[in-house]
Amino acid sequence: MNKNNLFISTIADDAAALASKHELGLEIAEFCTAVNMDDNFRQIEPAVHSALDATSRFVFHAPFNELYPAAIDPLAVKLAHDRLDQAVRLSLSYDVQRIVMHSGNLPQLYCKSWFEERSIVFWREFLHDKPPDIRIYVENVFDNDPKLLLRVIEAVNDPRLSLCLDIGHANCQANLSPLEWLKTNARQIAHFHIHNNSGEDDTHNNLKDGTIDIKEFLTAAAVLCPNATYTIETMHAEPSLLWLIENGFV
Repeated sequence: MNKNNLFISTIADDAAALASKHELGLEIAEFCTAVNMDDNFRQIEPAVHSALDATSRFVFHAPFNELYPAAIDPLAVKLAHDRLDQAVRLSLSYDVQRIVMHSGNLPQLYCKSWFEERSIVFWREFLHDKPPDIRIYVENVFDNDPKLLLRVIEAVNDPRLSLCLDIGHANCQANLSPLEWLKTNARQIAHFHIHNNSGEDDTHNNLKDGTIDIKEFLTAAAVLCPNATYTIETMHAEPSLLWLIENGFV
């Protein structure tokens, strides 16, 4: 990892200041909630422009609430397609080509074969009119089988689509550790969200505060995914950034 591969999510109250001071990138998170692309846009955009002024490298996080690419109801699929299309247009208007999108998997609702089949169809259709230089990172959230998203990405087989491994989300799934998720998916991982938790709730703790062995994980990630980028995704980023610096990762 080097500072050119490191981003801070703007969910952090100190994101822009740290990015400017340390010459890091920012992951724009203001539009994770879709209403901020609509009714709240005028109120939200000044904060986005403050982030754009703080650095020169960006990732855009698309909205995700109630967006399910593998939904059973066709109108729900259309909603996901329309909202994510809207996010792409907005991201590109800021000249940001890298976009994180959630997988939308609900294992309690979708059987694995359905989710895999319908996700492949969705992403192929979604990508057909997208520019060649766009990069979409599909992020695990409630996903509990790392091989499932891997099969989706490899079946779509498009260089514009790869994985974002969120290690905090992976840690909340008891069947496999984040390190095992990394080893399973390494060949398709282009981006990481890094934060920590107790393994029970998605609390977005700083890197030192939780059950994930961050040093072990990042050491392995540097070998297995040498070109990947990383976003610190905590509510206050400075402790995690200082930890990365003190431990020689940045």
